[in-house]
Amino acid sequence: MQVQGRGFRWGVYGVLTLVIVAGLGLSAFMANKAEHFGKALRPLLNVNLPAYEHLAEFEHAVLLYQLALNKYATQSIDHDRFVMLTTGQREDMTRGLETLLRDFPDHADVAPIRAASNQLLPLASRLDGVLADRANAGSGIRDLLQQANRYTNDIRDQLVELKHDATLGLQQAQALTHTNIESMSRLVHAYTLLTLAASLFMMYHVRARMRSEHQLAIQASHDPLTDLANRRSFERRLQHIKDQPHMLALGMIDRFDRVVGGLGYTFADRLMREIAQRVRTAAEQHGGEVFRLDGATLAVLYRCADATANAASNVASDAASDVATDAASDATANAASTAAPGSAVVAPAALETLREAMRRPFRFGQHEVFPSLSLGSAAYPAQCEDVAQLLTHADSALRAARDAGGDIVIPYSDAISQQTRHNLHREAQLAHALEREELVLYYQPQERLDGSGLAGFEALLRWRHGDELISPAEFIPIAEESGLIIPIGAWVLEQACRQARLWQEQAPDRELVVAVNISPRQFGHPDFLHRVAHILAETGVDPSRIELEITESMLMQDHGRSEHLLRALREQGLRLAIDDFGTGYSSLAYLKRFPVDMLKIDQSFIRSLRPDGNDAAIVRAMINMSHHLGLRVIAEGVETTAQRVMLRDWGCDEIQGYWYGRPMPAAAASVFMTSTPAGSIGA
Repeated sequence: MQVQGRGFRWGVYGVLTLVIVAGLGLSAFMANKAEHFGKALRPLLNVNLPAYEHLAEFEHAVLLYQLALNKYATQSIDHDRFVMLTTGQREDMTRGLETLLRDFPDHADVAPIRAASNQLLPLASRLDGVLADRANAGSGIRDLLQQANRYTNDIRDQLVELKHDATLGLQQAQALTHTNIESMSRLVHAYTLLTLAASLFMMYHVRARMRSEHQLAIQASHDPLTDLANRRSFERRLQHIKDQPHMLALGMIDRFDRVVGGLGYTFADRLMREIAQRVRTAAEQHGGEVFRLDGATLAVLYRCADATANAASNVASDAASDVATDAASDATANAASTAAPGSAVVAPAALETLREAMRRPFRFGQHEVFPSLSLGSAAYPAQCEDVAQLLTHADSALRAARDAGGDIVIPYSDAISQQTRHNLHREAQLAHALEREELVLYYQPQERLDGSGLAGFEALLRWRHGDELISPAEFIPIAEESGLIIPIGAWVLEQACRQARLWQEQAPDRELVVAVNISPRQFGHPDFLHRVAHILAETGVDPSRIELEITESMLMQDHGRSEHLLRALREQGLRLAIDDFGTGYSSLAYLKRFPVDMLKIDQSFIRSLRPDGNDAAIVRAMINMSHHLGLRVIAEGVETTAQRVMLRDWGCDEIQGYWYGRPMPAAAASVFMTSTPAGSIGA
């Protein structure tokens, strides 16, 4: 968008000011010009124009007087008529002479006119005498009429001069009028051109302003990166779907943060634009509208029929009701797999089209990326009372899809909503668990298979809320997601170190180790190393009595940082173990570089262990590989004597499970320690 700068705005103000000043100046000039024009023109019009009229009137009276003489001389009129006419004309000529004297007081031609008039006027009385002399009437009349004609011509000749002078005055007035009108016309034309130029300039400015406002309006309602409608547009759109069945699908791009971290923001922006284009194309095939809500979250709104929406909600609810409520993540996954084929609100292919659009790889130069899309959907009004609840339900379904591993479509169901509310309630309770001293550590013993008996304990966190003992499988994921695992993990490590210090003092001759699980979020915290050092210093425990258990998947997320952190922990004297070994994707090359002491075989390999089974081959390979790498091995989940015997025969170093001892409070663990001399159990 082109933004008009300060110079452009000052230009607009300058043009407007110029137009206003020019208009005021033109008005003042025209008023002044009109005043001077009036002063100059008024005398000419007041003198010359009436004088010209008076000359014409006087000439007319002279001609009528001459005509009366001619008619009477030829006996065309009688004496009375002649007297009447000449008397009237004589009065008109007398008044005309007086007027000429006023109009032209100093003019040289007035005196000859007056003299000729004085000669002409007495001819009427003389004509009666000539007519009375019958003998000489012919010649006398002819002479008299010749005199009358001569005097009339003399008068008219002089009047021509006077008319010429009067005409010059009128012509001067006309020239003055033309000059002034022409000058004012030029100014008016100039002002008109200025106004036209200013109008065009203002039209351009207004058009540019309207274009800028239009672009601002688009930017206010659209995402600048993808050109999709943004969250504000989405919220406005939701307000207009009342009483109309709709389906909302919320989608999140899986592992998008890895693209940002691995390839940078520039590449991530290009990928986001391409994903947005694909999703929009796929959604529009089924009449969907696409919105970008935040970084990696998209919303697709479909309009659908009542029957389709109700069918979708019923399928989703039925699927969710068939799943046990004590396994929330499994419930949402099973609901998705059961409901997905028929629970798309618009059509089964609508949401699947969105996922299929992500199947093709995204190629940018030498990079090839395979992102996937997790989708959660909800129907309105079949599954919610208002549009706000529609968004909440769709978000709950999206969370369930991500918890189920991603790249899946999960429709909303009541089970998801109940689980979400339950998790929120548990999170609120868990936030107060530390201050209310509801958290407690249990200790499960570990046995050495070389006959030396008790090797140590693993500290296991338990939460007793009132009379309810809440499973770690329920509250640990909540703590991990909410971030509460950071203070809880620090508390667990501190309590385990204090207990290890107490056992160290009670049995200084026994090298008992206390193993503590470290969560991924805790391990990735920037202050983790400093906090561990602080706890060790504060509790005074021998660091060699503490073993930190870290999962292999956690180590492989950032193997460079993990290796550096493990070496720093080893320098503090701590023991290190890889937990749940065999369930992740460890690289043996990195495993060889990590400074760990022990591998802990996951109980999933021990639970159904048989001498001739696949698990047996895997466990024996793990034990042999670990020993070749100089690592000790402990197997967890040992519950039978047969399992223990097999593991001992295969060279496993330690075991942990119900066969040797169940998790117990610290006091019971102390009793177990004192009542179990070295080598007395399991020898």
